[in-house]
Amino acid sequence: MNILVTGDAARWQALQQRNFSGCNTLYQAAIDHIDLTAYTMVIDLSLDDTPGNASHYAQYPETMVLGNVVKTSLQAITKHYNAGNIIGCNWLPGFGHMLVLEVSCSHAALWEKWRAMAGMLQWAYERVEDLPGMVTPRVVSMIINEAYFTVEEGTASREDIDMAMKLGTNYPFGPFEWSTKIGLDQVYGILQAVQAATGLARYAICPLLAAEAFTIKS
Repeated sequence: MNILVTGDAARWQALQQRNFSGCNTLYQAAIDHIDLTAYTMVIDLSLDDTPGNASHYAQYPETMVLGNVVKTSLQAITKHYNAGNIIGCNWLPGFGHMLVLEVSCSHAALWEKWRAMAGMLQWAYERVEDLPGMVTPRVVSMIINEAYFTVEEGTASREDIDMAMKLGTNYPFGPFEWSTKIGLDQVYGILQAVQAATGLARYAICPLLAAEAFTIKS
């Protein structure tokens, strides 16, 4: 079974911790020139950063794509690129320690193909609703955002917040540690996408977080 992996190189390094026994796995930074008929599955680790890849995937409807779809939705990608062979997934850095993969799917036949593939790979997964942020990235991003509001108000230091969260919730990281692992620009993108989709004020981005995220981008 041939699997093609594309996207962020650092995420590819983390992905190699997963089981790929019995698979021929190839990493390519760019895939627009590759004939995908030779591959059972493509793993796109950065699809929501390079959504144009979906136009290439649409040309190979029999090849299943497991793509990072956290800052958008499958519905949006399918509508724009007419690519119905994509399964949404959380491939963001900072979540590699999670044994259960969050996935979303819009088509019954594609879901059955994924179930068979996951069984062969022995990957644990949980199906979540097709919404920006999925579940865990959305929750963690909200926690990070609230932590930034707390620092902005001068209530506590970053170090104290990180320590309190790890001691009080048994989370593996504090919010600022997690934001560093995920990438603050990614956290900003998640919050922006969720707020746009929901229109809810509770997803309003802390100005301090936004300022630091833009500093990273620049």
